[in-house]
Amino acid sequence: FYHPPLNYRNATYGDNRAYPAIAARLRHNTSITDPKLGGRTPIANINHSFYRQVSFDKYGATHPEYYAMLGTKYGGRKGTADTRSKTWDSQPCLANPEVMGITIQEVRDAVTQKPDTRNISVSQNDGQGYCTCLNCAAIDDREDTRMGSLLTFVNAVADEIAKTHPNVKIGTLAYSYSQKPPKTIKPQPNVQIQLCSVGARPSRPISDRTCPQNEGFRRAMAGWGRICDDIGIWNYNLNHHNYLMPNPNMRVVESNIRFFVANNTRRIFMQSPHGVSTEFSDMKNYVTSRLLWNPKRNGRQLRNEFLRLHYGQAAGPILHYLNFLHDRAEAVPNSYMHFAGGLDNFGIDEQVIQAGLKAFEDALELAGDDMVLRARVEKASIAAYFAASMEVSSWGHEHGYSKPPGGQPRAKIPADLDERTRPSIRRLLTLCDRYGVNWWGEGGAAEKNSAKRAFFKRIYGIQDDEPF
Repeated sequence: FYHPPLNYRNATYGDNRAYPAIAARLRHNTSITDPKLGGRTPIANINHSFYRQVSFDKYGATHPEYYAMLGTKYGGRKGTADTRSKTWDSQPCLANPEVMGITIQEVRDAVTQKPDTRNISVSQNDGQGYCTCLNCAAIDDREDTRMGSLLTFVNAVADEIAKTHPNVKIGTLAYSYSQKPPKTIKPQPNVQIQLCSVGARPSRPISDRTCPQNEGFRRAMAGWGRICDDIGIWNYNLNHHNYLMPNPNMRVVESNIRFFVANNTRRIFMQSPHGVSTEFSDMKNYVTSRLLWNPKRNGRQLRNEFLRLHYGQAAGPILHYLNFLHDRAEAVPNSYMHFAGGLDNFGIDEQVIQAGLKAFEDALELAGDDMVLRARVEKASIAAYFAASMEVSSWGHEHGYSKPPGGQPRAKIPADLDERTRPSIRRLLTLCDRYGVNWWGEGGAAEKNSAKRAFFKRIYGIQDDEPF
């Protein structure tokens, strides 16, 4: 008999959706649809929602005033300064009463369609295009955060929903420009805050007070803890653009989950690569999920347990490589956020790359004729071969090979680069096909295995119908 401290446990590794029986054994309660395996919690993850609730496709042509007035220092990916936003990744005008009415009706409709739901997102889109009109700006200036106008809006929606659905909570993201809590406004009792660890260093524990990069998130968590008793966490357990690249974050998972629970978190969304066979996904899924179920477990012991049981006599070189990889990452003076992490962000240089390739060669030798162990070692080696491929990948993007040939001639790959990298690329693509790798990063069809094969063929001058 056990009361888990978290009532929402979600690590989004693709293995959990592909193999629901494993997800059940790991005590997931978010990715299982079969009631025989426990089913799915009615608690939903809080996520971006305005692009859907106040759809520009529906209202943009007739009501441009529903959308954000973008400031002259607008730092988002799209949009034009001083004009209303026309893109999904910027925001509605939160001071417009008609936007409020539309959102309330959308929430009520959603609850009607799913009467068992416990919470609904009313949350900013994934972009920087917040509204700077006089009314929105006045609230934000007074509260010293862009969360001011957002929480004012969310509280008002929550008040209306409570009249008809008192058991449904309204959730919103404290994300990017809205991470900082407001000075005077507090969330209503039926409002949930989903605090996102944007800006936190991926290779150092958030609780580490010697790491200045994590100070902003710690302050935000403490501030929200003073004014809200229903806080969830959106934590980044991945490298968004490079799912397959070595991501030395195993030493922070235990510490971070304990830190969140110690600060009265009840829901944790560990955003992880959603593809199958991504970088050490089976090991990381095991360790992360065990800790979400019981944060008192020891993360290093769980990792070593997995290595011993999964890789058997081949575990030694892999463990040595993981320790070396993490030591180098921790030595980097200042690493930046996960979203665009390259090799230099984690201290991965040629020495680390060669150490990884050698470790997996040694592990294969130790696996001997055991085909099960050999397959497990090969699958894990994908990360090492991906790191070895990044030099030619960067060269290809720099010289326009990410797109099919156009009118402009492109530079031919240097002979030494071709000779040095082609064997690793060939091995990488072979292993991705063999072990079902279906996503290389966040970016749609361009990140599929087939698209990556075509990309490398263009670089090396291989025809589409030729084998690699």
